[in-house]
Parts: sequence; structure tokens; C-alpha cells
Amino acid sequence: MTTTQTEGATRARPKKTLAVSLPPTLHPEQRIEYAQVQLLTGWGRSKLAAETKAGRFPQPEREGRRCTRWRAGDVLDYLAKRREQLRPRATAQAAAQAVTPP
Repeated sequence: MTTTQTEGATRARPKKTLAVSLPPTLHPEQRIEYAQVQLLTGWGRSKLAAETKAGRFPQPEREGRRCTRWRAGDVLDYLAKRREQLRPRATAQAAAQAVTPP
């Protein structure tokens, strides 16, 4: 939260949030837009574009000149693979901390 000062009082102002939501379930063939992919990954537009351009994130499908969407199945598969890649590293770090004497 950011703060603003008015007449000597400080009050909290909520941060801007994306005005988008995810459906309760995602079908693998469903197409999702930028804002929904941002919610799933936690990345901003530039990070998403950089990862896509580098080939580390699934390529979107173009539905016209100004409409870009991803297959939900591709995004969910990517996130599952990334979670599996990060899990062994986190487990190894936790084991190393447990072995190290204080």
C-alpha cells in the first residue's frame, strides 16, 4: 500500500490491481488473454514478452491484428514443469540448512 497525507493525517491507499479474474476451471483448449496469464505467472507484460521471445514460455496465438491469447493447457503445463524444476532446488536448500550447525 502507498500512503497519502491529507491535512496532517496519513491514510493508506490501495495499490492498483488488474480488473480481471480467472474462471473456476481452465479447459486445456481454452484461450486466455494477457491479463489472465499475468495472474497465473505473476509476471508483468515485459517479462512475459521477454520469456516468450526467448522461447522459455509458450508462444501465443494471434487472433487478429490486436488480439493475442495463449492456450490455457500450454500455460498450465509450463507452470507445472517450472514448479517441478524449482522444487528440487528448494528441497536441497532446506536440507543444506538443516545439516549446517548453528
